[in-house]
Amino acid sequence: MSRFFRGAALTAAAAVAGLSSAFSRSLISPLPLAASPSSPSTLIAASGHLALVRAHPGLRELDAMLTPASFLVDATQAFLIVALRCPPIFPETIRRSPESLAEQILSAESEGHTAMEEAALKARTIMALMDAREGRLDDALDAIVLLAAERPGDTTLRLYAAALCYVLSRHEEGGQWLQDSAVPDLSRYEHKFHFVEAVLNAAIGSAPRAVVGSEELVLVSTLWLLEMSMWSIFTHGNLRERLLVLAMMAFLRGVVARKLHRDDGPATKQGS
Repeated sequence: MSRFFRGAALTAAAAVAGLSSAFSRSLISPLPLAASPSSPSTLIAASGHLALVRAHPGLRELDAMLTPASFLVDATQAFLIVALRCPPIFPETIRRSPESLAEQILSAESEGHTAMEEAALKARTIMALMDAREGRLDDALDAIVLLAAERPGDTTLRLYAAALCYVLSRHEEGGQWLQDSAVPDLSRYEHKFHFVEAVLNAAIGSAPRAVVGSEELVLVSTLWLLEMSMWSIFTHGNLRERLLVLAMMAFLRGVVARKLHRDDGPATKQGS
């Protein structure tokens, strides 16, 4: 188990340690729902491969994507798979082709039964998440909003809509979704999980300039999901594995806290 953790620690540390210095908020809130957006020019200036981009301006968008922050979610999934020997966080159904899902929707809607309508709703939701994973955030949000209008009491759809709004830096709209009576408490595990699920789907397929201002939200959401997965190992592991989990969690929390406070200057001692 230790060799898996050593390799995973390097993966996670490399991703987290390379995050942009734009993170400046604290970890007081489990999921930060507001951030100060950076300008696209700042993102481009902070990227690498500048000589190649200057020689080939057509690569500017690709260069903007190849930032350390853009690899955070991929590194986290690698951590879960390799170090903790867990499957990817997304279910197998999320990998189904759009054609297969479209056929399922048509078949379910033609039947007209309640059970088939639920199957169609699930398939349409998966297609929206696939749009988010492929970087089509506006299309994904439009689809989720339409589904939420059809199902006014569906908490999950409202959490998905709120998460996509926050990733797109549409904070006021996202806040309205969270204030809906169908979303009683974001602190509940099942509600927070759905919110984080949508955040990560959106982060995986998006270029940095498409989600300017939401980097901290992605970072903290990813850390939360990683900790939840590690706690499952802690619960069922032996003493040595539990100690490894505690050490890794302390390490990751410390790295994230330092990154979020990096621009705040040296801490002031109490009483001084």
